[in-house]
Amino acid sequence: MSDQIERISRCLVEGFRESLRGVRISTTASSPDWAAGLAKLIQQAIDAGGPVALTQALREAVLLAAERVDQVSLAVTGPGWLGEGVPAVERVLAELVASAHQEILLTAYSITPGSDRLWVEFEQALSTGIRITLVIDRLNRQHEDTRLLLGRLVQMYPRAFSLYDFTDEDASTGLHAKTLVVDRRVALVGSANLSLRGMVTAHEMATIVRGPAAGSVAQRIDALILSPFVERVSNKEPE
Repeated sequence: MSDQIERISRCLVEGFRESLRGVRISTTASSPDWAAGLAKLIQQAIDAGGPVALTQALREAVLLAAERVDQVSLAVTGPGWLGEGVPAVERVLAELVASAHQEILLTAYSITPGSDRLWVEFEQALSTGIRITLVIDRLNRQHEDTRLLLGRLVQMYPRAFSLYDFTDEDASTGLHAKTLVVDRRVALVGSANLSLRGMVTAHEMATIVRGPAAGSVAQRIDALILSPFVERVSNKEPE
């Protein structure tokens, strides 16, 4: 049964992806491979165990397929965009940080006072042993309060908090990405800095991805950390 569930799941994933690509299926054309394969597997499940077995197989296959297909949603900041059920970026960020079980990856261009709520969540996560890795653009150019805050976290949580400084001298290669990845399963990629403007007043937008693509975002952050553009900040207060 497990092999059958796996094959049904693959057919469902291919069908979902085809739908997301906007491929239209003509009613007169032959059925796509995934649909023909799914029909065959359903018939096999019925033959082997009847409707009860089919029900169980489909349920488990759908759950498995859901783990392999990205789910995308939006968050925004700014009075012109808020409303109609679209959540605020700050709220989503706080909820994602609070939901972490093992690891948080973060890239930032600018951090200034005004994002205190998020740093309360970050420090709460660190205090419970969750690993946080932050790559920030040119630490020596950040707000003094930010440098003091990050230096304190490096000292207090040397095993849990890893701080990396994007230090490349070429101004054209700066780190401008604003990303957050939780447990390599959920990623937020957006335009907002961690600041009062970015979290409250400016009109910003972010995409939240749940699924395999979140792992790809995490891999890009891993690659950046290993690049010559980045240096790890040692266990002392940044100057």
